[in-house]
Amino acid sequence: MFFGPFSLASLELLESVQSLIPLVQSKNCLKGKKPCIFHQMGRCLAPCSGKVSPQEYAPLVQEALDLLEHKDKLCARLKERMRVLATKERFEEAAIFRDYWQAVQTLLKRTEQPEVQMGRFLQELLGLSKPPKRIEVFDVSHHAQSACVGGMVVYSRGKWVKSAYRRYSLRGIDEYAQMQEMLERRTKHGGLPDLWLLDGGRAQALLATKILKSVGARVAVVALAKEKANKRAKRGWGCGGYNL
Repeated sequence: MFFGPFSLASLELLESVQSLIPLVQSKNCLKGKKPCIFHQMGRCLAPCSGKVSPQEYAPLVQEALDLLEHKDKLCARLKERMRVLATKERFEEAAIFRDYWQAVQTLLKRTEQPEVQMGRFLQELLGLSKPPKRIEVFDVSHHAQSACVGGMVVYSRGKWVKSAYRRYSLRGIDEYAQMQEMLERRTKHGGLPDLWLLDGGRAQALLATKILKSVGARVAVVALAKEKANKRAKRGWGCGGYNL
């Protein structure tokens, strides 16, 4: 598993995780056969000397990986440790965790910049009132007018969120009815996004707007439709709207 690139912030990121979780602190620790000073400081459980079993150590590794992957959790943990130390008037130690917290915060801002740029690009391209953070894309398909299914994929904060993907078995007799069924079922689960992107033309966009209005939701709607240019079909913007 790889994380990064983090440039100069990589050291602070690693040290911040190691300050919270008692993992092996360096490669030299793995070469030793007896506990080192990090064990005496409570910073390492000394797996080198068998003081912790692989079964006990594995959850700590997984916890560290989770913090590296979800840096907002890491920031929360660092901030809480800083607060606890400050209440105990251990201000020098609190300052160390403050520095770690600031370093991770800076890293988060750097990694968020491409997401912000993408959001602004979509806002300008689609004529939206604000940059979309979460986008849900819908499409329907069938085989010889049977086995009709619908699909929803989700793009949020610069990433495809596969855990949020959904597959719908549909009963509608045509694509319009199928899209209506899928969108109505989606609105029943709440947590609606900033933008719906549909495969269809103006009719589907108006349909989606009507469905959203019926549940009092405020979601931008854009539909893609096939247009003909020089007798060839090509994909273009069919309609863009905003449900108020």
